[in-house]
Amino acid sequence: MSITPLTYSSFSGKKFSRDSSMRFAARNTLVTLALNEIPQAAMTMPIAFVKTETGFTPTAVLALGSTVNLFVTGDGQWDGDYMPAAYRGYPFKLAKVEQNHILCIDDQSGCINTVKGEPFFLAPGKPSKIMQVVLGFLTQLELARMATQEVCGLLDTFGLIIPWAAGGDTERKPHADNLNGLFRINEEAFNGLDQQSLFALHSKGSLPLIYGHLLSLQNLDLLGERALNRSKVLAREGGVLPNSSDGPELDFYNLDINFDNDLPQ
Repeated sequence: MSITPLTYSSFSGKKFSRDSSMRFAARNTLVTLALNEIPQAAMTMPIAFVKTETGFTPTAVLALGSTVNLFVTGDGQWDGDYMPAAYRGYPFKLAKVEQNHILCIDDQSGCINTVKGEPFFLAPGKPSKIMQVVLGFLTQLELARMATQEVCGLLDTFGLIIPWAAGGDTERKPHADNLNGLFRINEEAFNGLDQQSLFALHSKGSLPLIYGHLLSLQNLDLLGERALNRSKVLAREGGVLPNSSDGPELDFYNLDINFDNDLPQ
């Protein structure tokens, strides 16, 4: 993924034309989620936690023991009832430089041209409508990322996030041995919290994340079925994976959105 700042000097005369292909995510096995999308995601895909330099963050599990995104078809289309919000922001990103955020784009996304679509700029210092929408969109993503990080920090403080395979979870979910390196909620510890601790979690909006994660565990079996079906397809097609770039970076996955303001298609 090659991130380039969107400046008038570099993008005057260029246009944005959205590409519906999901090939950029064909080899992604995880994608970060934010609080306000947990209820939808929990109905479709397993939710785990990953540990980053800034703490834990919830992620949708998109593969089991492979490098193939089981929600992206061989022809680059999304195959699922819910598409994680981070993917809907592609190919744009807010890059933080000191205390400021700069709007950037993946210049290898295939969405930039000089013929069709909407211009990035109308004049010096005058971004087009698409640029204004994108900036507002990604600003909401960043706010949601910060809120999610705060909630995960609270869960960690209460000792509720543990390595996935701990506590005999493999017996409950046979796919758990494919989730090494990921983390989960310690359900026993959560059930043992006192009233004051539960109120603290509730007041920070943590409970939907906890219950959503636990509910999403039922999707491990469905993901296993996807893996089996994908292996059959790959066998018929000679083991060829969808073409893809390296995909968006993990930093981009930490972003999320207000679902009333998706990017225009």
